[in-house]
Amino acid sequence: MKRYLVFLLVFVMLGISCPSYAMTNELEQQISEILEENNTTAVSISMIESNGSRHAIGLGIADKGTKKAVDADTLFRIGSISKVFTTLSVLKLVEEGRLELNDPIKDWVEDVEFHNPWEDEYPVRIVHLLSHTTGWDDLHLSEYAHNDPTPLALQESFLVYPKSRTSRWIPGTRMAYSNAGPGVAAYIVEKNIEETYEEYVASNFFEPLEMKTATFFESEHYKNNGVTLYQGDSKQPYWHIIMRPSGAINASANDMIKLLDFFIHTSDQNILDETSIESMRNPHGSIIADSGLEVGHGLSHFIEASNGYTWYGHNGGVNGGLSDFKYIPELGIGYYVAINSNNGNTIYAITELLKTHLTKDLIAPSKSYTRDLSVDTEALEGYFRVVNPRNSSLYFLEYLLSVGKIESRPEGVALIGIIDGSVDLYTPINQNQYVDPVTGNISLTVSEDPLLGRVLQSQWFTLKPVSFLSVYGPLVFILLWVIATMVVLVRSMILVILKLLKKKIKGNLWIHLLPILQILSFALFVRGFIGVAMVDFFADNRLISGLIAYGTILFLLLSIGSAVWLLFKREKNYGYVQGLVYSLMNVIIGIYLTSMGITGFHFF
Repeated sequence: MKRYLVFLLVFVMLGISCPSYAMTNELEQQISEILEENNTTAVSISMIESNGSRHAIGLGIADKGTKKAVDADTLFRIGSISKVFTTLSVLKLVEEGRLELNDPIKDWVEDVEFHNPWEDEYPVRIVHLLSHTTGWDDLHLSEYAHNDPTPLALQESFLVYPKSRTSRWIPGTRMAYSNAGPGVAAYIVEKNIEETYEEYVASNFFEPLEMKTATFFESEHYKNNGVTLYQGDSKQPYWHIIMRPSGAINASANDMIKLLDFFIHTSDQNILDETSIESMRNPHGSIIADSGLEVGHGLSHFIEASNGYTWYGHNGGVNGGLSDFKYIPELGIGYYVAINSNNGNTIYAITELLKTHLTKDLIAPSKSYTRDLSVDTEALEGYFRVVNPRNSSLYFLEYLLSVGKIESRPEGVALIGIIDGSVDLYTPINQNQYVDPVTGNISLTVSEDPLLGRVLQSQWFTLKPVSFLSVYGPLVFILLWVIATMVVLVRSMILVILKLLKKKIKGNLWIHLLPILQILSFALFVRGFIGVAMVDFFADNRLISGLIAYGTILFLLLSIGSAVWLLFKREKNYGYVQGLVYSLMNVIIGIYLTSMGITGFHFF
């Protein structure tokens, strides 16, 4: 679900816990300008500064119709930040001796369907659920689209689309973000208590932390004091998220300042052992963790560098809302931002502003390291492809586009994106570990994948070494296919004009029609796919799903049928050669889409 931040929550400590809803006029004005420039009506912000000052604030209007003002008590949707409570709940039960992070989940949830071809030797464990290393797909769109206002029990939510819980590789070997994992972890929590997961979080975390208005549901308080969410200018209905532990919480700035304080000043609370909370800020239970990687995903925590600082926390997104929660415990700083818009530019601008404000008088801590000059960085040179997609249904695109090159540089090695041209530099400290030269964090490692052999692990990706031909061959083919498609379209228009002028057209009419029919069938798939990106998840989307499923089937059948018919037809003219070559190219594309699971796939 990358870099979204938006508003300031302000609480000031004056030796005693005395809340303040003030923020510097300059900072507040800058935030207001960002909102206006990006057509965003409201923001909620919590912030703790290095001097101990606490701030909680709300700016803007909660609803474009009522014009009700936002304040520090206004409820916003915090999205996937909700996941931190899943890990906190699990860790509390671990401390009480009721379960272990390395417990196989089948020991706890035999009634939850999941598929792992390697279960006997490499079972899915609780730690994999919290670190997104199960190998499971993210939720299917039918699960995202589920919006029943009558809350389902957690157990019932697993019945909607069990296939999304299929391990695509050995658990614990690659990270791929999945909203299903925390849901199952929360159900394991329920198996150990005598109340619902939501009740457990409320009694063990919301109440002790005095998060007085936080809730997983569309409560009456939310109806009266929550913001309206917008996609552009379109008002969004309340989303009753099927996997509530993964993203359903509503909270105010006054609530979230308490959560910030909890993570920044862990020694001042008596809810969890300090070492348990610290464990969330490190990779766990995978070959990624074993390789020594110090960035990426911990336990419901992102670990990411920005301007030399390493921030911990999580972000979130729902239809019409974005949020971000980040902190640096050793510096005593942190922020929470939530907006009632899907505008990523808004939250990015606000979070960057807050990061700059919080660190303006500080010196970024950097780990010391010694470069290993004996490492032959040229041995690592070559091409790579990302092999840990979040969504299998999108991998047919990622396979083509998520490719890059590794070059030896004076600093060590550089990872270069072939498509976007991005460059990330790393310095070797031994044969298998490379640090970010700015932060000193181990940010690139070499490890052994049981299925793939040697791979590279970076902050978010597992990178498989591939050949030059594997990277550029498909890209060149797609370019040639686009050119061929344009030629077919132009020639078809010329043939139409000739037909209108009653000129004679050489060759069988079907030789000219079949390529057009293939283009039209592929256009059905493209239209459906674009529709998925722009769709209202809560509407009836069977038409869009059908365009993709049946468009791809029709495309494959037309391409194969045309190629076979043309091979037997054998004419000696340009139209025939063009039709045969184009049909064969489409057969290759159809086979590719089928191998990627797209042909006949229903997105809803």
